[in-house]
Formats: sequence, structure tokens, C-alpha cells
Amino acid sequence: MSELKKLNTVGFELGKLPAVNAMTDVTGFGLLGHLIELCEASGLRGDVQFDDVPKYPETVLKPYLDQFVMPDNTMRNFKAYGSKATKLSALQLQILCDPQTNGGLLLSVSTGSENEVIETCAANGIAIQKIGSLRALIDGPVVTVS
Repeated sequence: MSELKKLNTVGFELGKLPAVNAMTDVTGFGLLGHLIELCEASGLRGDVQFDDVPKYPETVLKPYLDQFVMPDNTMRNFKAYGSKATKLSALQLQILCDPQTNGGLLLSVSTGSENEVIETCAANGIAIQKIGSLRALIDGPVVTVS
């Protein structure tokens, strides 16, 4: 519950850092939708390491996910963005397309400049996690998930 009570004021500080190339709050489009929009606007491909995406332990989620207990907009998000990503497992779909968020931020950070961002987040009591990388989009899906 304490995470839900935190104000998202670190975005202002992060936005001033030269290392931050792009930043968006992850809201109703889910992580996948926001990442695809970021990639398309930048002409890049996103490579996501699903195991690195912060989420509740699978033991907590599994009873609900096995019954497909999820917001209706999860499937709407998948229908809108799923064709622009590699094939997703049921768990990946349910997590990456979930519209329920609490203002988490998705950042694109220059390679080699991560420490400045990590230090800024730590100073503001914010946990940060690298979930993948960006590279030139030549052809194929806009986002790969592995």
C-alpha cells in the first residue's frame, strides 16, 4: 500500500537529466502500448526481457490469471497493439497489456548514463529496473518480448 501512496514527483527531476531521451507514465495503454508508441515515435525497436519487468510474484497472480480475471481493457490493449509485438504468452499478454497502473514511468536512457538516473531515483525513494533495450527498427515487430 505504501507504493500506492507515493507521489510521482521524480519525473520532474528525471526530465532535467540529459541522459533521459524519452519518458512517459504508464497508464491505461499498459506497458506494451506505451513502449510501442515510444518506439514508433523514435523509429526504434524495443527488446523487453519479461523476467526483468517488475510484477507481483506469480504465486500471487496465478490464481487470478488462470481464471482470466483481468480488466476488460487488457484485451482491448492487446487488440490495439499486439500485432506490433512478437507472439506473447498468456502471462505476458496479461501483464504487459494490463491497464492498471499507479503512475510508473517508462524511460529511455542513453547507454552509459544509467548511473545518473539510478542515483536520482534512489534519492527520491523510487525503485528503478532496466527491462530491456532499444535499437534501430529495420523490419519486423516494433517490440520483441523474451
